[in-house]
Amino acid sequence: MDTKKLITQNSDLLNLLRFYKQINKPEIANYLNLSMPTIYKILDELNDSKIINKEDLSISKSYGTLCGISIGSSLCKIVLLDMDFSLFSETKFAPYKETLYNKLSDCGLKNDELLIKCFGNTKKNYIYFKTPSQFATLKAVLDSVFDCIKLWHTHEKSLNFLSIGISCTGVINEQTHTILNAHIRDYLNETTLTGLLFPDKQAYFKENEIDIYLVQNANAAMIAEKINLYQTNSKYIINKNIMSLYLGGGIGAGLYFEKIYSGTCGYSGEIGHIQVPDLCELITPNNINNTDKIDLKCTCGGKNCYEHRIRTDVFQASHEKFCDLSSQEIADILEKSTEKASLFGSYLGHMINTSTNLLNLDLIIFTGKFYKSMNILFNHITKVQDENHLKFSRNACTLLVSQLGPKAPAIGAAIYSYHMKYNLNLSWEYYIQ
Repeated sequence: MDTKKLITQNSDLLNLLRFYKQINKPEIANYLNLSMPTIYKILDELNDSKIINKEDLSISKSYGTLCGISIGSSLCKIVLLDMDFSLFSETKFAPYKETLYNKLSDCGLKNDELLIKCFGNTKKNYIYFKTPSQFATLKAVLDSVFDCIKLWHTHEKSLNFLSIGISCTGVINEQTHTILNAHIRDYLNETTLTGLLFPDKQAYFKENEIDIYLVQNANAAMIAEKINLYQTNSKYIINKNIMSLYLGGGIGAGLYFEKIYSGTCGYSGEIGHIQVPDLCELITPNNINNTDKIDLKCTCGGKNCYEHRIRTDVFQASHEKFCDLSSQEIADILEKSTEKASLFGSYLGHMINTSTNLLNLDLIIFTGKFYKSMNILFNHITKVQDENHLKFSRNACTLLVSQLGPKAPAIGAAIYSYHMKYNLNLSWEYYIQ
């Protein structure tokens, strides 16, 4: 049987093997409502195609590799995943990390402090660097990454690339593969997926059946977070109404209502640009300074949205300056100022109350640059939650801190590309008692 068809037809079985490492054949048969002879036949076919290892019922790591590339307002990240959706380990990624580092250095990122720092940290199993400020530089950077993929795919049998996912900041129309609005990286506005690739790479990927797809950053982060619930054996895999709040250069929301939700044309999730009241009375006037360095308006054109208020009132920073703040720097600022932490938590609390009242969420995951600050913000957020008279919004909705942090969109982009390649729904509901 054609392997692509085999994977598509048996996607549920493959996910059971991904998510439940100790599962046995009778449990698979029972869950899929299939007879044991049918299960044996399917497992034999998958084993013969080298997609799984039938002996231990595991996904074959060497069958295929997925690449995820995230283009954020502040950072770009690159990851490699095995066929079982697991991130390459530090040791496995090390030689590929070095190749990427050398290629990216040669194409104009030689002095990028983040790239140098990342390469020098042996515990980092992904690459990250500052998002280029010009389209030509970004395209050259992407082409260097594609050069590496071409090299590995051609010369290393263990790296059989199946697909590449690119996630991007702003608003994405995933049907037309177009970046409609990238906010601060406005040089990407109206850029199509093919516009990010040079013709020779388009031809190579098509010839070698390496499919490439475009997805919005917050949606990609939501995909990664949902899969991670299974990979970490979380009790929250049963939750079906989930929002991930991703903090990067702004705040985006990934939505999962029994499947990934993108809206009519990709505009869902722009939670950071909802207009909000001024809560600045919570912070004392002498703590507000550097007003000459802030933006008069947000990148969306407004000046009273969550993102603009948070950057202006809490951090007194322009969008460009806020993009440059690391997760640790954000945490340090909040640690030093209870007033700023209270104000930031209040804005987030109002954002959460609005979302839970409207969507009746049962889980919110804080990801991206949030992950080092939530211990500081949690009490301030829940204080505002408690002011909501609709108590279900506080009692039925769990707040969870991501384990993936800033690399979530890149991981999600890789997993997204796999699902698009094999025409699979972005839905994961697998419960085994």
